[in-house]
Amino acid sequence: MTRRPFLAFLLAFLLAAPARPDGVEGDPLPPDGRRHDFDTKHIRLEMAIDFDAEKVAATATLSLVPISGATLSNVALDAVGMDVRKVEGGGRELGFRHDGKTLIVPVDGLASNGNPIELRVHYVLDRPAKGVYFIRPTPEELDLPRQVYTQSEPDETRYWLPCFDQPDDKVTSETVVTVPSGMLVLSNGGLVSRADDPGGKTTTWHWRQEIPHSVYLIVVTAGDYVKLEDHAGDLPVEYWVAKDEVPYAPLSFGKTPAMIEHFGRITGVPYPYEKYAQITVKRYMWGGMEHTTATTLNGDTIHDERSHLDWDSDGLVAHELAHMWFG
Repeated sequence: MTRRPFLAFLLAFLLAAPARPDGVEGDPLPPDGRRHDFDTKHIRLEMAIDFDAEKVAATATLSLVPISGATLSNVALDAVGMDVRKVEGGGRELGFRHDGKTLIVPVDGLASNGNPIELRVHYVLDRPAKGVYFIRPTPEELDLPRQVYTQSEPDETRYWLPCFDQPDDKVTSETVVTVPSGMLVLSNGGLVSRADDPGGKTTTWHWRQEIPHSVYLIVVTAGDYVKLEDHAGDLPVEYWVAKDEVPYAPLSFGKTPAMIEHFGRITGVPYPYEKYAQITVKRYMWGGMEHTTATTLNGDTIHDERSHLDWDSDGLVAHELAHMWFG
């Protein structure tokens, strides 16, 4: 590719942004210069998903370091609409204040002179307004699969994960997600483990992302999925789709390995992560979202051979994949 077309592509890509659905507005971002006196290094999120009740019992462990090196008096986390049950740190239970939007945790003496602190926030999400979305069969659509997904861009991580919900706070992350047996769970990074409970009722999936990324890129998607495996050289390439989408998945995703090799070639930077997965959601609010290593795509990305003649998904697949290089 010549330099001029590549620069035109790059400019168009950087100016592009996914459109919000009509009538949906995110909370306004805090003004520039918001005080940020700690740096989040790592987030470990443990979730137990109750599909029938549309509830999530969760524990978020945040590893923090004071930015200034001085004693940190309070930690303020964005935490909208969640039922915070308990906060722990320094080997003991801590007091906290939560007004439904911001969680304030006094940490006097626990983090000073640049020393790290771990905060464990135990909370429950009960039919959350944003951030976590449940899909299941209805009387009108009996064939819908059971699915649950998170969607955080630009500022909705705060609805399902207590954090400093700004894109400049880069973290490594891991998710430990328990779901009913038979369901699959996809998240960022590499799969650490998958374990069935002794009673055979649930399965726990543990994923870990080793390269720091913004909190709005943390994702959990789970449900009645089939995982199809492909590769680009030695890189695992995965397509996670509903059972009825399996025959048509190659039509939409089959060019992904060639796209990965193409972007690596024209940028001079090989794909930087341990896997690239694409997962479909039947009632996804956008066309797609480029969560690190695990892109979420609308179920309409999948179509049969006749529809493929008129409308292919190559542009969408390439767009979301390109984010893995350009952010």
